[in-house]
Amino acid sequence: FLANGSMALPFQVSLPYSYEDPKIYIITYFYLGPMVYMLACHNAWICLLITIQLHICGQLSIIGHRIRKIGPRVDHPEGRVMFQTLLKRHTRSIWMANTFNDSFHFILLIDLVIETLLLGLMAFVIIT
Repeated sequence: FLANGSMALPFQVSLPYSYEDPKIYIITYFYLGPMVYMLACHNAWICLLITIQLHICGQLSIIGHRIRKIGPRVDHPEGRVMFQTLLKRHTRSIWMANTFNDSFHFILLIDLVIETLLLGLMAFVIIT
């Protein structure tokens, strides 16, 4: 990849130094290479959080629909068993929502700090 003389980095940046020397180019390439994977992992993490939130909302919606469809069968033994099952699922879903909510604040704090650092570093790269 160094034989033809053109050396392209994984993505275009303006660096405060020249990377025409093969040693500097390789060091810079290995420095910038993992950033592509970090960006992909960050996007995957955000997608996972959205998916978890949608799963919890879907579970609560299903439970709400089933509770509305119980009707007059609550007095029968089968209705009570069904109601107890729905109550357990509802309790579990509320626990999942509360746990996700508590951990989401910490995740947002970490994300805020990392995004602030990334914006600062990108501003440094653009200005220099």
